[in-house]
Amino acid sequence: MSLTRFLKNKDVKKLLSDNFEKPKGKIGEIRIISNTRHPALVGTAFDYLMRFCLKYYNQNAEDEEWIAEKAGAMLEVFQPEGVIAQDIIEFAKESYSIYLADGKITDELLKSTLQLAQLDVYYRSLYIPENIGSIDDADIQELKNLIELVNFDDFKAKSYCLLNPTFGEASRLVMGADADLVIDNKIIDIKTVSSNYLTTEMFQQNIGYYLLGRIGGIGRNKIKGSTIEKIGFYFSRHGILKLYNIKDIKKSKTRIPYILTQFESIARKYNPILYKEDVKKNLYELYFDIWQSKISTLKSKKQVWSILGQTSEYSQSINVFYKEVKNYSLEETIEQLNNYFNYSNILVILKICEIDNPDWDELGLKDEDDFKKIYYHEKVEANLKVLYFENWQSKISTLKSKKQVWSILGQTSEYSQSLSAFYKEVKNYSLEETIEQLNNYFNYSNILLILKICEIEYPNWDKLGLTSSDLNEFKRIYAV
Repeated sequence: MSLTRFLKNKDVKKLLSDNFEKPKGKIGEIRIISNTRHPALVGTAFDYLMRFCLKYYNQNAEDEEWIAEKAGAMLEVFQPEGVIAQDIIEFAKESYSIYLADGKITDELLKSTLQLAQLDVYYRSLYIPENIGSIDDADIQELKNLIELVNFDDFKAKSYCLLNPTFGEASRLVMGADADLVIDNKIIDIKTVSSNYLTTEMFQQNIGYYLLGRIGGIGRNKIKGSTIEKIGFYFSRHGILKLYNIKDIKKSKTRIPYILTQFESIARKYNPILYKEDVKKNLYELYFDIWQSKISTLKSKKQVWSILGQTSEYSQSINVFYKEVKNYSLEETIEQLNNYFNYSNILVILKICEIDNPDWDELGLKDEDDFKKIYYHEKVEANLKVLYFENWQSKISTLKSKKQVWSILGQTSEYSQSLSAFYKEVKNYSLEETIEQLNNYFNYSNILLILKICEIEYPNWDKLGLTSSDLNEFKRIYAV
């Protein structure tokens, strides 16, 4: 995830559109029409060039590590791209240093920004551009035309100028976010686009920076986001800087503290790392005392295996645990068991704690329905196994040829959409391998298939533990 991807989330889009009004109207006349085969590359290169120039005009500007430098470090393992990447970075630093000394925009400086942009492509997409390091003359000329439109008086800082700043812990929230420019009380995004309108995506991106700044501060010194009064866009093909007061684009009902809380809450849920940390914290507060009381009663490793044996359907990590603690004492085994109190083993924990009706809301699960479904399905499968697995085994053990397998499955084809996949999967298997694979079909999804193969005329629906809606549906289909 990144801020760009996060802003595509429907909940985030609704939150921002409900609370901020996108300015209307045209941007203005497009003065530099793109004549290059690489408009996106030129756009990224212009971001670099603009920041280089602003460092010259604002000597105290604070800049960050280039994205291209991060890409260079990632490319070190590749040859010859790794060497080319390091050459590009060294050339760019040398060109940048010369520019800061004399203020002259040379073809070498322009070329270096285009090469850095190529490395950015790799960092953001993990795609290594063809002919990395090679630059078209048309791209250099277009950059030259674009930079000549800039009125640098519009970008003179009174207090501070931050180049490509991040937002501390708030950047971590969305797994990566960096603005183009922050100058005094303004966040400015550079846009090298041929559109004549400010799009919703552009607008919400800059609002996203503003909110992240309010949450985590801006730049290395964590400048307070509350000092930001304007967001803006520099449209390089138009040579126009557009600035908008936050108070003017904020809808009348909007309360910034509420927006920040909601924005952060959604971000934490959609950030896989922070989301799992939050769920683990909730899990700990709700059930750790129960968990401790359960495992503290274990008096032998045999009892440990027994309690875990009841939960093996919920966790692939149980087998790893068995091997890991094979030669441990009981005390060491129980201590190690506490390491399994985490997000990955939610269903194991609930099973061991004998929680029939988990407090899903309090756990804060964004995929609550998925967990409920798994928890419910696994309970039904456990009942199915107790009631009918021996019958199932006795039936399929009588099969003497693959033809008989197809015959018995042919009687049940109306009950399972997965049979076609099964036929293809075992087409070249031996009879033994086919029957072994057939056991994988003993699950919730194939209840009706199982009952049919086991020739169960009157299933014990109540003991299967089905919900009333599923029970009625299964009864109806089975009767038909």
